Amino acid sequence: MRHTSVSVMLDAGIPPTVVAAWPEHDPRMTVSVYGRTYDDSLKSAGAALFGPSA
Repeated sequence: MRHTSVSVMLDAGIPPTVVAAWPEHDPRMTVSVYGRTYDDSLKSAGAALFGPSA
C-alpha cells in the first residue's frame, strides 16, 4: 500500500517533499525508490517545452 500511495501521489504531481512526509521518508529516497517516468508525464514535459506536437 505504501508503494502504491507514494507512486500515485508522485504521478499526480504532488511535490516530493510533501509525498515523502506521508511514509516519513527522506524526499531524495522517495524520488529514487518510487519515482518513475510515465509516458504521459514525458508528453506533458515535451509539450511544455516545445508545444503540443512534441
